[in-house]
Amino acid sequence: MAEDHFENAAQFEPSAAEQVSFQKQQLTNQRNETLFCRYWKPKGSPRAAVMLMHGYAEHLRWYHEVGVQLANEGFIAFGHDHIGHGRSGGDRVILDNVEDMVDDIIKHADIVCDHYPDIPLFFVGHSMGGLVAFLSALRRPPRLKGVVLNGPFLQLGKDVRSPVRRFAARILGRLLPTVQVGKLEMDHVTGDKEMIKVIIDDPLWWTGGIKLKTGCALLNSVEKVHEKFPMFDVPFLIIHGSTDKICSVEGSQDLLKQSPSKDKQIKLYDGAQHHLYIDSKPVREAAVRDTVQWVRERV
Repeated sequence: MAEDHFENAAQFEPSAAEQVSFQKQQLTNQRNETLFCRYWKPKGSPRAAVMLMHGYAEHLRWYHEVGVQLANEGFIAFGHDHIGHGRSGGDRVILDNVEDMVDDIIKHADIVCDHYPDIPLFFVGHSMGGLVAFLSALRRPPRLKGVVLNGPFLQLGKDVRSPVRRFAARILGRLLPTVQVGKLEMDHVTGDKEMIKVIIDDPLWWTGGIKLKTGCALLNSVEKVHEKFPMFDVPFLIIHGSTDKICSVEGSQDLLKQSPSKDKQIKLYDGAQHHLYIDSKPVREAAVRDTVQWVRERV
């Protein structure tokens, strides 16, 4: 799928990107791996920096409309394809551990914050990216003012919660790291049939199964995340599809209950699937609008 074709296929008004400039570049992380980065810049000096973190299997190009809408509000939106994803380096959808992704987020955020020293920072993360955003926020970036979590991966699915299955997954992950299991069902990702066709045609979106090594890395991280909920005191908004079958809404609700933050909110979208930013048109427009508004009100 051609890059220009994708970025011209706006889900919002065609004029939305007129005042936005785009930039792509590469960044080398602390492990000497290449990260493919994207930036959506507003006309004039940005009022805030918003870092976008994509989910498992996808890549940051799918956040083009989010980036455009944020930039139209006067914010610089930016991010990168996680290692092993999209145009970044590394073995395809192979993750050693989630903290490597967190290290990459902190380094990239520091670079942007050094370039724009007087503006606040926000994180926006979806699914696996929501887990990464949560863990990155716990590292206490100095100018972080808030986090938006879109269908975050904060709780194991019911089918992998038993200790026996978790133990078996870890053993197999060491022995057979690239073996694939459990493909994501595309109609669980989005309820938009046309969007599913675009996903299938996108060579950078991984449509195979979850590789065991990656599954173990995610398993090890999410098992420990609940004990950190009481430490999560930053302002945050959770947006979650009510029918999300990939990331349980229970994890989001538990975070809301346990977090000591004085500025916290959850919004459920009735009948929506997992990826709100690319779900049916009414859902995705509402999700992006709610994200932008929440950030705007805190700048």
